Amino acid sequence: MKKVLLTIALFAGIVSAHAVESFRLDLRGVKDVTMADIQLSEGMKIAVQAPKGVKEGITRAFIYSDDKKLTAEYQKFTVSFMPEEDGRVTIFFHTPGSKNTKNIVPVIIDDVQVTGARFQNGGFETLKNGAIPAAWRFGKNAKLLTSGAAEGKNCAQTFYGSGIVSQNLYVTTDEKVTVTFQAKLAK
Repeated sequence: MKKVLLTIALFAGIVSAHAVESFRLDLRGVKDVTMADIQLSEGMKIAVQAPKGVKEGITRAFIYSDDKKLTAEYQKFTVSFMPEEDGRVTIFFHTPGSKNTKNIVPVIIDDVQVTGARFQNGGFETLKNGAIPAAWRFGKNAKLLTSGAAEGKNCAQTFYGSGIVSQNLYVTTDEKVTVTFQAKLAK
């Protein structure tokens, strides 16, 4: 038994010593907006789904790149879902959490495209007050980068916790929403 526990502890230590090379995308329904039929491109998984009452739809989904580890080259990802009510769904881009933030590699997001919902400025090109991309909210540790973009000249660097980059999607009942974006490691 001690040998098994020691093996588990060593494995956990090895895993936590390596850098987290993934992104996290959260979908959150606002004011009772639920989503159904969430579909992901290859290499992604849903880690958490939060049900809303007894409905089959969910109000939150935490999505990670899983089998498809990020590299220093852009990779394209797609997430789609069906809103069950009119309203807002907020998308949040960031990195997965870790007790040791030294192991987290920031992620760069660009070329965000949305069909089936009202959405703006997916390339982070239009700036308000010359600093923050219009329509986006940036946490204090998120950064606008003016080089290294997949499309155009700007992109967003995300991180865990206060490094979130987010925007509201305005959705319509039973109109499929598809979010496509490119992501890479900030190395």
